[in-house]
Amino acid sequence: MATQLAPDAQQFTYRSSPTAIEAFTAWLKDNPQGAAAHSHKWDVSRSDIYMEDRWQPIFAQMRAQAPVNHVPESPYGAYWNVVNHKAIQHVESLPELFSSSWRYGGITIGDPPTDIDPAVLAERQLPMFIAMDRPEHTGQRRTVAPAFTPAKMTAMEAEIRQRTGEVLDSLPWGEKFDWVDKVSIELTTGMLALLFDFPWEDRRKLTLWSDWAGDIELFKDEEQRMVRLGHLHDCATYFTGLW
Repeated sequence: MATQLAPDAQQFTYRSSPTAIEAFTAWLKDNPQGAAAHSHKWDVSRSDIYMEDRWQPIFAQMRAQAPVNHVPESPYGAYWNVVNHKAIQHVESLPELFSSSWRYGGITIGDPPTDIDPAVLAERQLPMFIAMDRPEHTGQRRTVAPAFTPAKMTAMEAEIRQRTGEVLDSLPWGEKFDWVDKVSIELTTGMLALLFDFPWEDRRKLTLWSDWAGDIELFKDEEQRMVRLGHLHDCATYFTGLW
């Protein structure tokens, strides 16, 4: 089952490329001086440790030696690492002290660009559910909570199992393949499409928009920031047509 797009949204031309990683790779090739410098051993804002799957020893060392630690310098400014369960629970339970609100910088490590007029920047700010504190967050959470009751999840079980089986059955035998693209992304995007009642044939749009929304390295360049805004506009147009 999937909701149908409104006619205006169907006629809209949505961008399908480049992906965020393609755009950043091309930008870095043309602007090698823009490569981020990371000097602190526990600066986990660097993308290479995740792309190369080297992040686990760094986090293990922090948990063992300093589960709450300060990184005084990074490409995104100073910040704190909070890496063990008890400390994370403490932080998450006190939004009055540790805010997630978009008004105070939101949930990303990057600060707002300093080369943009404040009035223009204010127009670009997008209040969202995950970047809110109570009581705003509480009210919106109550709105969506009925869609995630045990009964609702049970009702979706058959389709989730079917879609998961289709993904696994489609994998090639006896040859190498990209697990992230064919399994990790496909399963995650597929489950989001089911939860959002999003048209199945367009589910990969969710991946494209998510990557552009979350890639803070693209914030360094105004041209790329405008491309990002274009993708976010596409996303908003699509969901407005659905809902």
